[in-house]
Amino acid sequence: MKIEATSTSPTVATVTPEALTDTAGKATFAVKGISPGTTRIIISVNGYKADMEVVFVEH
Repeated sequence: MKIEATSTSPTVATVTPEALTDTAGKATFAVKGISPGTTRIIISVNGYKADMEVVFVEH
């Protein structure tokens, strides 16, 4: 199953845009901090969405 992800503030952090679930039903996404700030990562699958806040302090 394909799962999509987006960052609401890509100048703060980016996220792998999509991943497929493995045989256990899990998917992995990489979040990369760009600059200090706050963003939300939104995960979407089959019309459902979930989000979480990510705070990037600094390198």
